[in-house]
Amino acid sequence: MATVSIFPYEVVSDKSDEGGKIVFKFTNLTVQEMKPVLEGVSKASGKDYHIPPRVIFEEDPNKEEWQWQVYDESFSPPFRDLPESEFPSPGDVLNFQLAATPKRNGEGHYLSVSKYDRASEIIKPKSDIADLDKPKVAAPSTNSGYDQSRPAKGMSFNNLGSMLTSGKIKEQYGEEVEKEAMKTWLYGFVASASGGVPFENFNDTEGFNTWSLVELFQRLRGEIPQAEDGWEEQGQ
Repeated sequence: MATVSIFPYEVVSDKSDEGGKIVFKFTNLTVQEMKPVLEGVSKASGKDYHIPPRVIFEEDPNKEEWQWQVYDESFSPPFRDLPESEFPSPGDVLNFQLAATPKRNGEGHYLSVSKYDRASEIIKPKSDIADLDKPKVAAPSTNSGYDQSRPAKGMSFNNLGSMLTSGKIKEQYGEEVEKEAMKTWLYGFVASASGGVPFENFNDTEGFNTWSLVELFQRLRGEIPQAEDGWEEQGQ
């Protein structure tokens, strides 16, 4: 397969000599950061500008921003910005086909997401831990060695934040569980901010239906659960 000097290097089509696109092969890539739409008025020209959402990948050594729009025939041209509600989370691994189009002035390329797909199944949370199904393990990708559980962990982190914001945890389970949940969310936030994955070491769910919620959050943080009043009785 042909290669170029631009990340992610391996290409399926290169028409840059004709002023066309370089289209890269599908590759599993880890989302490091999503940047929302930028709109405003240029101070230099006085004209309106619109910059689509952009994604930065952990694997990209130059940390370039790749514009992300999706095909939609109802638009002209037939592309629209990826909605923020569909933004992946930091740490998510998706299967991307990227494209690079030479700029008219010959200085660099316009970088964009051409196509994408989920690299693994996302596990949707339920309201009560006792009702959770045992997570299914996604088949390993043939494109790379990235951990395919990362998207699910990122989604779980975001869902925990949403549950805390809504006040449902405190309402249903009380302040003690809410404090444990908040502490766990902060652990996940620090992991994401430092380039890691929330709940990275949480992989064993055997016996989860016997855990208390406090124990669950301690396990998510990677701590060894300490016995508390009522825990052992719950499991008996």
